[in-house]
Amino acid sequence: MRLARCFPITLLSGSRDKASPPRPAPGSPKLLHVAVDGPSLRSYFAGALAFMRSQGFEVVLAAPDGPDLARLCRAEGARARPVGIVRPLRPWRDFKALLELLRIIAEERPDIVHCHTPKAALLGVLAAFALRIPHRIYHLRALPLETQRGPMRWLLYASELLISQLCTETVAISDSLRRAYRRHLGLHRVPIAVHGVGSGNGVDARGRFDPERIDTERLNAFRRQTGLPADARTLCFVGRLARDKGLIELHDAWQRLRRRYPELWLIVSGDEDERDPVPRALLDAWRRDPRICMPGFVDQRELVFAAACINVLPTYREGFGNVLIEAAAMAIPSVASRVTGCVDATIDGVTGTLVPPRSAPALVEAIARYLEDPELRGRHGTAARRRALEEFAPERIWLGLLVHYAAALGETRATAEATAELSAELCQAPRRASIIGC
Repeated sequence: MRLARCFPITLLSGSRDKASPPRPAPGSPKLLHVAVDGPSLRSYFAGALAFMRSQGFEVVLAAPDGPDLARLCRAEGARARPVGIVRPLRPWRDFKALLELLRIIAEERPDIVHCHTPKAALLGVLAAFALRIPHRIYHLRALPLETQRGPMRWLLYASELLISQLCTETVAISDSLRRAYRRHLGLHRVPIAVHGVGSGNGVDARGRFDPERIDTERLNAFRRQTGLPADARTLCFVGRLARDKGLIELHDAWQRLRRRYPELWLIVSGDEDERDPVPRALLDAWRRDPRICMPGFVDQRELVFAAACINVLPTYREGFGNVLIEAAAMAIPSVASRVTGCVDATIDGVTGTLVPPRSAPALVEAIARYLEDPELRGRHGTAARRRALEEFAPERIWLGLLVHYAAALGETRATAEATAELSAELCQAPRRASIIGC
């Protein structure tokens, strides 16, 4: 394995050079990622693909075709391999996607196949196992069976067990997700890595999610587009419009809050999830509410957080709760459920407030406390941003993955030395690298 001995700081968050990283040398190890979501690709991989290229990997991304895939691969210098994977259960389409992955992996012959989310992992690991790819990594980003009942739960359970048997390594994005996975599947002895304190890809708190970098004109334009008054006190929800995101409880809480606080507004940003639909009557009621803005999926989520003073995530489960650390980086506290994933992203009473899941009264009480105590809201927001800077820099996740890949490929010693050099260099330049307290 050829690993770069010089780690370019210009690729790190907050100060990335927009130039493409150097091309891997002939004979470089090949890394193939397999993923599902188009809109989520940026949050999964932004910066990480370019970083691995800079360390000597050839990087290929197999994901649904579309502008998200093309844009990301162009920015990161990776090669795109479109594949027709979809999140919902679609047996015929899933079979066709499996055949596509078999063809792609046979053509690419990667050293490592790294699969993200259960559907991509099931198909990707099956194909990689069939073609005898030696290193098959399952990146555990969520555990849908936590909230499923009936036949679907058993189907998901069987799928997770099969993946666990066919993959060679498992990486979880949070410690609570690792514990839930072991508890629900009974796989207490399966080694599962968590890099740093968790998260899917860290948060760019010194760049994209730095409140001081938000341009006033961009923010005002966003307010005009969504119909949000400039002086409104605003709550925000960012995520899939799905029942298991706790939107029924959010609706009940909002009905009470809007009566108590006539100046309060709500932004609901996200696309509808056909796999777990919210009641149509609820969505229709929100669209009729003059104090609710529903812009759909917003790629520039930093503008949503910049327009709000409190982030709300009443979810029933998460893998990590990336929107919680994005809000934290923007210096606003979150009110979230005390469930898997959220307990890693939010420190109760320090960076936000955790409430029991499925409890609208608890949501109302926590939100009202922030609305009526601006000093508390500011203190928790400041602490949240500090933690985002100190613990969730993307480089921490990338370095963890680099060591993971190197160990799989038998380059542990050389990579450990190189990683130590990079960590030392980052610690000497915290403003540029967003690494604090290495």
